[in-house]
Amino acid sequence: MRISSIFFLLVVAHLASACESSGGRADTGAGARGDTPRLEESRSQGAGLWDMLDASRKEKENRLRLERAREGRMRDEVEKGMAQVPADQRDKMMLWWGEFLRGDPGWVQHRHDWRSFGPEAREILVENLLIAMVKAYEQNNGVVYRRARSELYELPTESTPYLVAGIAERMGDAAVRMHCVEMLGLIGRPALPAIGKTYRSRSPEIQIELLNAVKEMGPLGAPDSVAFLEKALDDADDYRVKLAAIQALGTSQDRRSIPVLVRCLRDDDVSVRKFAAGSLGYFKGTEPVPALIDALERAESRRAAGNREGEVADNCRNSLVILTGQRFRRASEWRRWWNAR
Repeated sequence: MRISSIFFLLVVAHLASACESSGGRADTGAGARGDTPRLEESRSQGAGLWDMLDASRKEKENRLRLERAREGRMRDEVEKGMAQVPADQRDKMMLWWGEFLRGDPGWVQHRHDWRSFGPEAREILVENLLIAMVKAYEQNNGVVYRRARSELYELPTESTPYLVAGIAERMGDAAVRMHCVEMLGLIGRPALPAIGKTYRSRSPEIQIELLNAVKEMGPLGAPDSVAFLEKALDDADDYRVKLAAIQALGTSQDRRSIPVLVRCLRDDDVSVRKFAAGSLGYFKGTEPVPALIDALERAESRRAAGNREGEVADNCRNSLVILTGQRFRRASEWRRWWNAR
């Protein structure tokens, strides 16, 4: 896979233009120079604020410089990649891509012809589809957006490395990475090896986005996702990573997740207990009910201390209602009903 793809080049160019539009005009021109004495005068009255603004401006300038350098490197790599495609194939792909954009019926056949050209051609197709999906989203073009997603879904082997890299390398803005997360969720289990390979060496922020992709898979990732998520949970030092793993275990709806989540109901961290209680509501059947009643009882006994145990109790009750169809308030009422079944 060419990480320096057309897709990422587009994203970088988009970011660069955004930086220029948001930061460039504020830092250049006669107006900015004319305001300098007033700026210096105001610093004495609010130095901290102006220091923050200066730091933000410098950060934008540095980011823009790095993005321009990366854009140049990517352009060189894209040209090298395109040079590996025979000229006759390249001409056909350009013609066929126009058919996709127009919704031409000929695309139905030519999409298969394009794929038959080999791995390099399929990567180019994936790059173009990713571009089309992002641009269609920005332009509120729902037809092209859905068609591009559908085409990418049919190329999971070629799409997955690009989508994982888009998250892991934090390419583009939050909206672009959201599309990567959603597409990986649609691909499901075939995307797990690439996610697992990338996951361990990344920062907590990136790990959370990768876990969100597994969460989006839901049952499509199970049962393979359960082992991955359990290990991610056990290895995590950052509580935010733990919470993301707990949520993904719930959406998997795989019964092998239940013992892991029940164990979390006794965690020292109140947020972990709260999220585990909520995630147990995703399952069918009554297997988690006794553990949720116990957790509700513990939360009620601790609530007098004025901490967040009320949130744990609320999630326990909500999950119990979902699992059983019953409605009680106190743990004692739930236990009486459960024992009388």
